[in-house]
Amino acid sequence: MVIYLHKNGERAGPFTLEKIQARLDTGELSVSDPAWFEGCSDWLMVQDVPGILLPGGDHLSQVATVPPFDAYQGDEPYVFASYAHKDAAMVYGEITRFHEAGCNVWYDEGIDASNEWPEEIAKAVIGCAVFLIFVTPRATASVNCRNEVNLALNKNKPFLAIYLEETELPPGLQLRMGDLQAIFRYNIPVDRYERKSQGALYQLLGTAPTKKLMKEMFGTSLSPELLEQMVESGEMPNLGGEETQITAYFSDVQAFSSFSGSLEPSQLVAFMNEYLTAMLDVLYEQRGTFVKYIGDAIVAMFGAPIPFPDHPYQAVKTGLLMLKRQAELREKWKGEGDKWPDFGPNMQTRVGCNTGNAIVGNMGAVGHFEYSMMGDTVNLGARCESAARAYGAFCMVTEDTQRAAEATKDDIAYRYLDKIVVKGRPQPVSFYEPVGFKSDLTQEVQDCLDCFGQGIEKYLAQDWDSALEEFEKAKPLEPNQPNVTPGADKNPSMVLIERCQAMKENPPGDDWDGVGVYPK
Repeated sequence: MVIYLHKNGERAGPFTLEKIQARLDTGELSVSDPAWFEGCSDWLMVQDVPGILLPGGDHLSQVATVPPFDAYQGDEPYVFASYAHKDAAMVYGEITRFHEAGCNVWYDEGIDASNEWPEEIAKAVIGCAVFLIFVTPRATASVNCRNEVNLALNKNKPFLAIYLEETELPPGLQLRMGDLQAIFRYNIPVDRYERKSQGALYQLLGTAPTKKLMKEMFGTSLSPELLEQMVESGEMPNLGGEETQITAYFSDVQAFSSFSGSLEPSQLVAFMNEYLTAMLDVLYEQRGTFVKYIGDAIVAMFGAPIPFPDHPYQAVKTGLLMLKRQAELREKWKGEGDKWPDFGPNMQTRVGCNTGNAIVGNMGAVGHFEYSMMGDTVNLGARCESAARAYGAFCMVTEDTQRAAEATKDDIAYRYLDKIVVKGRPQPVSFYEPVGFKSDLTQEVQDCLDCFGQGIEKYLAQDWDSALEEFEKAKPLEPNQPNVTPGADKNPSMVLIERCQAMKENPPGDDWDGVGVYPK
């Protein structure tokens, strides 16, 4: 028999029955992990694979569904778990995990029905802090489950549905449950499902999470220092979303798509793993929060979920340190001969940052949440990264980030690049290039910045000839030169020379406020 598994969002396999059994026996697999085998029309679970022995040596039909713990009877907030008794073998494992993580759980322990039992169930639903239903075709067909759902929704109970199997809701339930919070257990990786489900329950309950859960939820997003700070405080961030000040951080590899096609898949993975590992090491060292990868791009934030006042400075510092680390990697790759195409030794990354208020928290489609950020601040941060290339810069930040960072520590050299109108913003935005740490600048680069700064003064005063003279002086002193610096096809002096020549021919008028035209 050919068997496939669904791990980390991708199909894995094929496996033999013996291999699946061995992984199940060692605990590497769970009985509820998604599985497909010959003859299936859709994904089922490991426990459904013909011939599989569950832990203890039983087939699914032979498993004794003994209640794993006593249903909660105290006065603290608790979760009411609704399920079909035919699903007890699956559900008991789920509620046991919640119970062991510190959630109070009330559930029907399989007591024989009596005249009084519906009253007990109704009281438990009415008294619960969160209503949880494990959705399967058996549950949606159960009159008892339907009644429990209707009562919970009539009482406006916080509601969470966990779909253990792909299930089409009957029209009545679809009308009532279709837009409510749900997690689809059968099509997401186990570790992610466990984090999401426990996190959702804690959020709905309003109770403190366990230290283990906090580490599971944020262990890959936060630096060890910030993670330990969160764990020691015992305070979970507001996963439901809140507005707070952050610095949004974006980095992207220049011309990556053209390079990726020149490598075999295994080579590409090895190359990018080395690059991304080095970049995330820098991010974590500077207390950044990793949000996600978008291909070769890194999306991150500073200042959430753990707030700290110097997040703008830490973001800019991270950008410069990443570029510095990348330069070291280029030298390493260059020394490895023909192992990598020319792209490796010439690889270049661009960075963009913006500081301001943003919404942070669990975001995404129902059942597919990620701790992330959104809002105009985030969009402008992404725009900084993409627009940097037009100015011949490898790192570009907004004036809000530059001012806040410089107020924290004055050890980074910046230069004003431009002021342009950005879509969605009523006022023009000023952009700056963090050139480098002042202690690292050569005399030549310092002279370049002096000439460039004087050129900007003349440019804003519409003294085009004097501005051109200063930019021409700065041009050969620029730290990044075409055909010399990897990835450079222009630099800021070259861009401003072209700008001044255009404006000399077509002056903007006496009322010009310095707003430039976005360079191409």
